Amino acid sequence: MSHGLVTSDLLSKAQRREDGGRCKHCSKQYAFNMLQHLVAEHQVKLCSAEIMYSCDVCSFKCASYQLLENHLSTVHPKNGGMGENDRARTKCLQSNGADADKDDEIVTLD
Repeated sequence: MSHGLVTSDLLSKAQRREDGGRCKHCSKQYAFNMLQHLVAEHQVKLCSAEIMYSCDVCSFKCASYQLLENHLSTVHPKNGGMGENDRARTKCLQSNGADADKDDEIVTLD
């Protein structure tokens, strides 16, 4: 089984039935449904080609580096004392449905 990367633009075209072209595997020409053909006839596993950025401190994920930078600077600010980092970590854990335990070890990188 091979894998194929699919961008959000190509997925949008497939939903509008505008994903036509010549198949690179069998050279058949399709007016639309190319993605469906690849999955059904050639067992191609489609994967998202979109890049996701994730926070190293919590489970926050986003599609742009700018959004990740904004998240890091507001939720996990580096300029501050240990108390501020504790509050940011607790805020982050609480926003993700987890509770901070008193016995949890907090490690900060300066």
